[in-house]
Amino acid sequence: MIRALPVPVLRAVPLVLALAVSACTPIMDPQPEFPVTERTLVEAVPADARCRAIGTKARQGAQPAPFTIDPLRLGFPVIIVCESPGYSPTPETLYPRPQPSLVEGLAAGVLIDRTTSPYDASGAPVPFAQPVRPSPRDLEGGDNPPPGPPSSTPDPSRVQLRLSPTADPAPAAGSPASSIVPFRIVVKLRQPFFETRGERDAFYDTLKAERMALWSDIRRRAEVNCQDPDIPRAGQSATSPPALCQWAYRQIDQQRAADLRRVEIDRRRATFR
Repeated sequence: MIRALPVPVLRAVPLVLALAVSACTPIMDPQPEFPVTERTLVEAVPADARCRAIGTKARQGAQPAPFTIDPLRLGFPVIIVCESPGYSPTPETLYPRPQPSLVEGLAAGVLIDRTTSPYDASGAPVPFAQPVRPSPRDLEGGDNPPPGPPSSTPDPSRVQLRLSPTADPAPAAGSPASSIVPFRIVVKLRQPFFETRGERDAFYDTLKAERMALWSDIRRRAEVNCQDPDIPRAGQSATSPPALCQWAYRQIDQQRAADLRRVEIDRRRATFR
C-alpha cells in the first residue's frame, strides 16, 4: 500500500528541485548595462589650477583639476588650457594613443574622417583621430600607401600622428589596450614673472629637462617596440633599424625639437618684476 506524502512535504518538492537546478547553473559575470565611457584624467601643477578643454567637436568649461574629460565626445585633438594665480594660461594638447603600436601608429598617420569632422576657418578638415594599421602592401609602397617609410608616397587622406609627451601611455581606465584614449595628461603651468634672471633660467631649465626626459621615454618605448617580430624588417641592416623604425624615430625627434622650441619661447617671454 502506497502512502501519500504529507502536504507540507509535497509543497517543499518544487523548492528543492528549483534549488538543485540553480546549483547546476553556471554563474555568469554581470555585464555592464551601458558601455564604458573612455575618459582621460586631467591633472595640473600646481594642483589648484582650473582647466578647460576645447576639442574639434565640443568643449568643456573650466573646473578645478583633477577632473576627467571624454576626448571622443570633445573630438581629438583636445587642447587643455589651465590657469592659476601667478601663472600664465598654459595649454597642453591631448592627441590619440598610437595604434596598434607606437611605431606603426606613427608610420600609418591619422585617417581624416571627412564625414564627421568639422572644418576650420580656412576650409581644411580637422582630423578626428582614427589611427589605422599599415598593411604589408602599404609598407612595400602599394597603390595608396600611408606616409610611413621614406620610400612611400603620402596619402592625402591621412595626416601626421602627433604625440602628447605629458600624456600617460596607458589606455583610459576600464578601456581595452586598443583604445586611442589616454589614461591621463598633466599640465604644468608656466610662470610669467621672476625676481631675477637666474630664477627664470632655473625654472625653465628644470621644465626643459623634464620634457626631454618624457621624450626620451617615448623614444625608448619606440626602440623596444621595434624589437617586436611583427614590425616589418624591410630596410634593416647590420647598422640600421628597419625603415619603419627609422621613420618613427625621425618623427619623434622632430616633435621633440618643436616642443623644446616652445619651451624656449616661453622662457624668453617671461619677464622680471
